[in-house]
Amino acid sequence: MPISSLHEGAHNLLGLERMFVACYEEPDHLKALIARLAAAQRESIRRLHAIGCDGVMGYDDWGLQDRMMVGMDLIDEFFKPHYEANWKLAHDLGMDVWLHSCGYILPLLPRLHAWGLNVIQQDQQENQGLENLDAAAGGKLAFWCPVDVQKTMITGSLDDIRAYVKRMIATLGSHNGGLVSMAYSTPETIDHKPEKIAAMCAAFREYGRR
Repeated sequence: MPISSLHEGAHNLLGLERMFVACYEEPDHLKALIARLAAAQRESIRRLHAIGCDGVMGYDDWGLQDRMMVGMDLIDEFFKPHYEANWKLAHDLGMDVWLHSCGYILPLLPRLHAWGLNVIQQDQQENQGLENLDAAAGGKLAFWCPVDVQKTMITGSLDDIRAYVKRMIATLGSHNGGLVSMAYSTPETIDHKPEKIAAMCAAFREYGRR
């Protein structure tokens, strides 16, 4: 079940540019805001556990198309303590932790695993490379992904989509549960054709059994 987010929550309140400026000009105020968001997130985790949920999912996009949005030192300073504490709470309650984070986040993936993340959800992978993702976190994090929504699902043929699914299973899916397939939730907004979605789903079913 979704929970309130930290990075997304802070920049939704402040604006993205103002939030990053605050890292340098008003760090104490920013840390206080993030701490309040983290406290609200912990309350969400407890309430979701109380109604029987098995896991929680946050949404924090940390990547641009070709690089991290900010330096790792800022994530470590402002967000790491809350990720660690809140994900530990979820684990202590017997819940898995899932996180959506798109963009280029290769350097962040090992940290997310170390802080307690179980599953990373990414709608795009080709800007990082399936093999690079596998090298960074294969067998440590499970990946919940469709075929890359910005490239192959847009410009690829049906055969390209089937071949990409094979590659996903051969890399991310080679770790006994390392890949969870999905379809993009609002395909009409990014011009995904029905026949391409059908080809992707059929390929996941066919090749996943092998």
